[in-house]
Amino acid sequence: MTPSAGKEPLVSEKSATPSALDAAMHRQLGVDLFNHVWILIEKADRSAAETDEMIHAAHASRYHWSLAGTTANLARGEWQCARVYAVLGRGEPALWHARRCLELAQAAVETGQAESWDVPGAYEAMARAHAVAGDPCNL
Repeated sequence: MTPSAGKEPLVSEKSATPSALDAAMHRQLGVDLFNHVWILIEKADRSAAETDEMIHAAHASRYHWSLAGTTANLARGEWQCARVYAVLGRGEPALWHARRCLELAQAAVETGQAESWDVPGAYEAMARAHAVAGDPCNL
């Protein structure tokens, strides 16, 4: 990228790429971020900055699972994103992630990766998301 009008590029060619991390590191980051999000979800007096952190950490966890996890891990990451948005009362993104969670959980069953609770958990995410979106009967 060539700087224009004396401005530096936002991303240099020397920036780290996701492939610079190995699968074990992506997995660890996915786990650590997932657990961190739970601390923020459970925090009663979360600040606006912590709410932002919770949203971004949930998405970051899901991203790292996409580079080192199974389809079941992806479903669980989508479940957590749906939960974060449900906690925040944001129906549309909660529904988006709950639907993805259900799709991925069902795919994980087909490949033998799912645990007994993955699909029921996906339906729980759907129920919460629909409730937050003001449509509790449309599963």
